[in-house]
Amino acid sequence: MTNFGYMRVSTKKQGSRFGLERQKDALLSAGIEPQNLYSDEMSGAKKNRPALDELRGIVETGDSITCVSMDRLGRDTLDTITLIESLRKKGVAVHFLKEGIDTSKNDAMTNCFIGIMACFAQLEREQMLERQEMAYESMKARGNQIGRPRIKSDTVETVIEKVNEGYSYREVAEIVKISPAKICQIMKQYRAENAFQE
Repeated sequence: MTNFGYMRVSTKKQGSRFGLERQKDALLSAGIEPQNLYSDEMSGAKKNRPALDELRGIVETGDSITCVSMDRLGRDTLDTITLIESLRKKGVAVHFLKEGIDTSKNDAMTNCFIGIMACFAQLEREQMLERQEMAYESMKARGNQIGRPRIKSDTVETVIEKVNEGYSYREVAEIVKISPAKICQIMKQYRAENAFQE
């Protein structure tokens, strides 16, 4: 029996390696051996994820795969549940650290909880993306400019996403290579634009 770990970050955002390191630390702390870690650096929306596809091909009955959270595994609710079920058929359990789910417990309560948590994970991501999109459009419509030289829109997007994910301003500053003060400025403007949603 082998315990594997799977990690994913999106290459559309800066700081991918930093995100992988955070996931790696969590998986190592959960007892996964370094040689058993697999990672993809691409959007979860993409159907083909090489490392995940490779991992699915090598796992055997009695093995397990651990992810930091459900949204690191599947593209959406249906994809997550489909992956879990395909692995179950092979006798492979999936563990999600954030949600505290162990799919080896194939009972009605566990199955119900998996479905509910997968839905919430998808909803949380979609709402975050919607809030970000509204903020970007509002900033664009007002002709707002942050900093000199002008900070690129994809950098602003990365800052907002990382802060919303729980990164500190200093950590985000290291990722995007701008000062913590500018991170604070971006978030202050973002929150002002989104105050009506709070």
